[in-house]
Amino acid sequence: MGILKKIATAGMIAVLSMGLTLSSAMAADADVKANQFRAGVVTVSMPEFATKGGASGIDAVVNVIAAKNTANALTSFIPNGKNYNSVEFVSMFKNAKDPVGAARDFVENLAKDANTALVQAAQAAGKEVKKDGYYLSSKYRVYALSADLVSFSQTVRSYTGGAHDNSLMLTTTVNTKTGKYLSLSDMFDAKSEYKERLEWIIDSHQKSMNRFKKEMGMAPIDFKKVKITGDEMFCYNTEDLAGWGLVIFFNPGEVAPLSEGIVEYCIPMDLIMDTLQDVNLR
Repeated sequence: MGILKKIATAGMIAVLSMGLTLSSAMAADADVKANQFRAGVVTVSMPEFATKGGASGIDAVVNVIAAKNTANALTSFIPNGKNYNSVEFVSMFKNAKDPVGAARDFVENLAKDANTALVQAAQAAGKEVKKDGYYLSSKYRVYALSADLVSFSQTVRSYTGGAHDNSLMLTTTVNTKTGKYLSLSDMFDAKSEYKERLEWIIDSHQKSMNRFKKEMGMAPIDFKKVKITGDEMFCYNTEDLAGWGLVIFFNPGEVAPLSEGIVEYCIPMDLIMDTLQDVNLR
């Protein structure tokens, strides 16, 4: 039985027979702690994972990649800031005695540089960072955490003047037994019609939202029709029983107006169970 169906089946049995939540069932296999720090108006919270069933080297790579995502978010606010790819960023710390700690220190220094850049940008615009509400915040949420699978999102929100705040999301899902990073298409049987299924569910979500808007006397959202490619941002959600399944994300402007911010669609497990992979995710 594949990882996804194994987790799904084990989780449901636990819930039905023992009254346990999925998150408590997973807690014995893996752990996560928050690395948090602040530099002026910049606040950062990064995950640090430790999976008991996974290799420590894989854990280190996953954690360094989480740091890479945060680093790139910070450097986008720094003049001439560098954008790192995964291979490059991991190689920067592979010879360190503590790669995760070294990456954490690197990101903390970037947070200080980003704060300096925000202060200077505000001053150039004749504003003050605190008085005018400038900020930069990076947070994460864990959706799945077990000895087999880690799935989490990282969200960066900021305000640097203008009409509204800005948001950006990144997602990461990893098979911690093999170290393979999983795309949305990896979660499904390639022979299934999962793309059409997901498109139908998302279309139903969009229509339902606009029906609600109409009933409330509000203007409808000008959604774009979603065409699934298999490369969309997603998380596999086992931490929240009410939302058990997949969550597919779109950054501002991708499927809805920028004013709608990050758009997410919850895909219930019972609607996609028959399309999931039947083999272990390699």
